[in-house]
Amino acid sequence: MPPASEQLPAIVLLLAAFVLVPLGLELIQTHGDPAWPRHRLRGLMWAGLPAATALAATFCVPQSPLAAGLAAPWMLITWGHAGFGLLHWARRRFAIDPVLGADLALILISIGGTWAFMYRLGRWPGGFEPIIALLTAVHFHYAGFALPLVASLISLEIDNRLTRALAPGVSLAALLLALGITFSPALELLAAALVVAASLLIASLLWQVAQRKSRSAVRWLLRVAGASLAAGAMLAMLYAAGEFSGERWIDMPETVATLPGMLCRSGVV
Repeated sequence: MPPASEQLPAIVLLLAAFVLVPLGLELIQTHGDPAWPRHRLRGLMWAGLPAATALAATFCVPQSPLAAGLAAPWMLITWGHAGFGLLHWARRRFAIDPVLGADLALILISIGGTWAFMYRLGRWPGGFEPIIALLTAVHFHYAGFALPLVASLISLEIDNRLTRALAPGVSLAALLLALGITFSPALELLAAALVVAASLLIASLLWQVAQRKSRSAVRWLLRVAGASLAAGAMLAMLYAAGEFSGERWIDMPETVATLPGMLCRSGVV
């Protein structure tokens, strides 16, 4: 088992592997480009289940080549996603349209899969604490995969220049944020501001999409999703601003380590 400070992020990563990514692929099949070879997406979905199971098993052993070997199938699956997304985008001559967010989501998740592999190996660039390496893997499964995909689905509902630019914008911001954490606090602050702006815009658009839905449960779920995204974006900005100023208003390792206890004491879990 990973240390206590890394257990919650590990669960969040596995949630992405078992739930978020398969649901995302299902949404791409349902709402994406009709010209996509859907049998290949379905093949990736079925291959992802044993790979996700192996990823879960890797947390039962210490960081080592053995642990990395168990995480390798998931990394390879995410590379397959990336190849699929890049090939599809190239066939569309790199068009910027409502489908682009799905392509970018498939491409960026490969970075998350690679970081998950490196984290279990125990070697990664930058010399960060292990929790930061794990959170980078989580970052690209959510900000790298989920956000561009949501932006793409929003663009299918509300198709204009702003929504078409949203997916590439949030994808670029997610990349810059990871680079900023690695190389430059100033770049980190700028990228965090871009992520926050894009996330707040997506949150507001989710509320607009909610108004178009006839079922009340769907409307409320979209509103809750938008509010949760907005709250998370503001926390990300607070963390980046603290890193830039040196105040460290939110210390990531300590926050993650104490969050399960805070939830239990508050009665949330």
